Amino acid sequence: MWRIYTSIAVEHEFRQVAFAVALGFLGSITTGILLQRGIASRRTSWLVMAGVICGVSIWSAHFTAMLGFMPVLNIQVDLPSAVNALAASILLSTTGWLVAFAGARSYGLIGGCIAGAGIAAAHFLDMSALRFGGDFLHDTPLILLALALGVGLSGLAGWFMQRSPVSPLALPTAAALALAILGLHFVAMAALTVVPSGVVISEGTTLEPDSLTSIILLAATLIIGSGLGVVYRNDRVAQATAADRAQLAEAIDALRRSEDHHRASIELNPQIPWLGDGAGSIIEIAPRWGELVGLPNEAGLGDGWRSVVHPDDLPGVLAMWTETIAAGASATADGRYRIRQADGAYRWFRARARPRCGQDGNIIAWYGVLDDIDDQVKAELALRESEERYRLASGASNDIIWDWSAATNRIEWSGALETVFGSERTGLSTSWDWWCDRIHPDDRRRVVQGIKRAMKGTANPWIAEYRFRMPNGGYLHAFSRAQLVRDEEGWVTRAVGSMVDVTERKAIEENLRWGALHDPLTLLPNRLLYVERLDEAIARAGDTGQLVGLILIDLTKFKILNDSLGHAAGDAVLREVARRLRSCVGPEETVARLGGDEFAVVLPELHAEGALLEAGHRILSSFLDPVDIEEQKVHISLGIGTALWPRDALRPQDLRKSADLALYAAKADHPGSIRGFEPALLLAMEQRLAMLEKARSALADRRIQPFYQPKINLRTGRRVGVEALLRWTDAQGQVQLPAEIAAALDDAELAPKITSRMLDRILLDCQYWQSRGVTVGKVAFNVSGSDFARGDFAERFLTRLAEVGLPPSGFEVEITESVFLGQLAGRVGAALVTLREAGVTVALDDFGTGYASLTHIHEFPVDVLKIDRSFVSSLPQADTASAVIVEAVLQMARGLGITTVAEGIETREQESYLRARGCDLGQGYLYGRAVAPKDAEAEGWPQAGVVVVDLKEQVGSRGIAD
Repeated sequence: MWRIYTSIAVEHEFRQVAFAVALGFLGSITTGILLQRGIASRRTSWLVMAGVICGVSIWSAHFTAMLGFMPVLNIQVDLPSAVNALAASILLSTTGWLVAFAGARSYGLIGGCIAGAGIAAAHFLDMSALRFGGDFLHDTPLILLALALGVGLSGLAGWFMQRSPVSPLALPTAAALALAILGLHFVAMAALTVVPSGVVISEGTTLEPDSLTSIILLAATLIIGSGLGVVYRNDRVAQATAADRAQLAEAIDALRRSEDHHRASIELNPQIPWLGDGAGSIIEIAPRWGELVGLPNEAGLGDGWRSVVHPDDLPGVLAMWTETIAAGASATADGRYRIRQADGAYRWFRARARPRCGQDGNIIAWYGVLDDIDDQVKAELALRESEERYRLASGASNDIIWDWSAATNRIEWSGALETVFGSERTGLSTSWDWWCDRIHPDDRRRVVQGIKRAMKGTANPWIAEYRFRMPNGGYLHAFSRAQLVRDEEGWVTRAVGSMVDVTERKAIEENLRWGALHDPLTLLPNRLLYVERLDEAIARAGDTGQLVGLILIDLTKFKILNDSLGHAAGDAVLREVARRLRSCVGPEETVARLGGDEFAVVLPELHAEGALLEAGHRILSSFLDPVDIEEQKVHISLGIGTALWPRDALRPQDLRKSADLALYAAKADHPGSIRGFEPALLLAMEQRLAMLEKARSALADRRIQPFYQPKINLRTGRRVGVEALLRWTDAQGQVQLPAEIAAALDDAELAPKITSRMLDRILLDCQYWQSRGVTVGKVAFNVSGSDFARGDFAERFLTRLAEVGLPPSGFEVEITESVFLGQLAGRVGAALVTLREAGVTVALDDFGTGYASLTHIHEFPVDVLKIDRSFVSSLPQADTASAVIVEAVLQMARGLGITTVAEGIETREQESYLRARGCDLGQGYLYGRAVAPKDAEAEGWPQAGVVVVDLKEQVGSRGIAD
């Protein structure tokens, strides 16, 4: 994989690779679209066109990429051979797609593989057309891999087209085909090794790369563009045809719907017309009557219709009909009764009839109609039943039903009056004022105005919650809902509603709200309520002119305590912290738990700035005594940051930020510190954020790189290696020192990424120098605590070495004493042991400037000690404290068999002093400044030695990320 990557990234010109990729994907998409047309239309002309486009795309992509291969070779192209490659590519591609989709059955996989053969033929025939002063050596496994990729992925493209011939832009097929073209080419190119022969390119029918590139791009553009144009024109014609067909289908469908509608209007009309003679005997009746009752229409003539009327309804119907006939010309009949249907069930109908009289005034005919009103009657019955159920339910529940009349201005009550109001009963009717007087005074204005606004507007229903006085003088929480009934002019004439006792629900809601605003462990306000209280305190102080103090508190090393004693003990500590904090403040002051081991205290209405500091010291004093946890005395240490409104900030969010900065500074000082906010803290934070942004930008733009400084064997005077120093270029292209992004070198997120970037560049440099026959020797790089945070640093580093083919014994890990401190010491030790066992050596950087150095040498595997430049700078004065420290370190290292390296040597006197006392290696400006890789080789690269990767260079130490 590395060989393929270096072939693309190093041996090819990026512009040509980009052109090749674009041609490959565009041609593949066009081929896929044409194949979709061929499959859909079953026309071979589309498949032939797809084969031609595919062949041209293959040939164009391959030749474009080949022309970008190692521009220094001055490659020329034999024109006849190139034409043969194009012909072979077109022939095999066309054959493949015809085999795949021209017949009655599809053979997408086989046809795709044939097209894949066209990809292979085009590539290797194109290779035979190259003319340059040298020859190629082939890596057979990679050649076979390239063939497998090209043929396999092309077959997969055919299979995708067979399985999904209608996907948008034929994307699965296009993607597989493009990967086949590009994958075969770049893997096959990675299998080549150029061997210069010194033979001059033979004369013949050849073209210069630039000329051939123009021809390829022009030809590919014309052919692919022509294919797309044909597809576009075909789509337009198909769309027009489809539109005409759609219009015709719509017209036919509209006609069919009109006919169906007319038929349905007749068949589904619930009315059944009938005709009677002057005496009221039925002489004609609509066919629907017979369908309804399941009898022939003749059975309903005369008095036959009576046979299907419900027996309970028939006497009343006959009486009504007899009375109507007797009334004469001025009478009309209108009644309701049930008719038996064909299935034996009864259905309600309304019968209406009017007479028609002759010139003499006598009735000559009766015209009538039957209307199906079964649903209406059933709804009326259901409504009556519902009203009865509601009346019974309201009497059995605690709901109060009320009905207010605008005409009388009185309220009629029903339901659980006595249950809700107790012994106070004023009957079932009260005045409007009676209701208003019993609403809590604090709610009355809101409720009354709300219902008046609803009456004046169009709102419906009216809803309100309020407190209502009970006979015992207490208040219940009531929820009322009412429907407003309006007349034709929009005036409210009536309001019908209910009143429900929701006192219990309100209590539950209050408990839930308390839980949402408080920490369940300490019972203190949580972050949400803390923000609310701080906002309220600042708002009040703005009116009174008083001060507001904010104290943020963090428990030092609480995680270690929690991990060592257990979570139950940790919870007990947090509860004790909450108790002590509450004891330090008054009832108007808020103590909150913000999360984890962080607390806050809001001090409203302060009269003097000094009161804030006094409160902080009072809190510290309350934690002088240890806490008894599980028969152990645990000392709690705090870090405190304070901020004062309006001195340090005007807005609540800015005050919280100021207190955060002060707490951050207090934690950086020492346990038990109190730091108040200072403008310098904000400036420092802004500078840190600016450094982090510069580092992120440099990482994103790949502007971080190593520079190299030589290292000298002090005994022989020979150069034995180099140290890689971090450099980065700004937006203007100027090389900058790491001090400009120092904050990023201590950042847990960015530091590992910077280390990873440095290591990538160094490994590339080492591979390049190795390919030129330069022996690099050991490569040492600096790692920080952030690199060990995941716990798998050693495994990831060794895996990366295996991927690039470099042995672990050729590398050296450089660390500072700070990585041995804190919670990561165990992971650091395990990683160093793993690296040591694999053959990696370990160097301890800046020795003597940290903590517990001798302990670290004893507990952790260390092969090299680096003497910090701060001790070397004052040499060779032998009577200085630095000289004493240097001599002690050298003597100790000799006794332990550890190699020593002195940093920052700038004079011959320092060199002589260190050599005389047995120092092994040295580096500094005396031997050379750090230079870029290309300049380092020009300076005279060492034939053996150590390459040290130092990412900090006096500003911090870094590590390796993913």
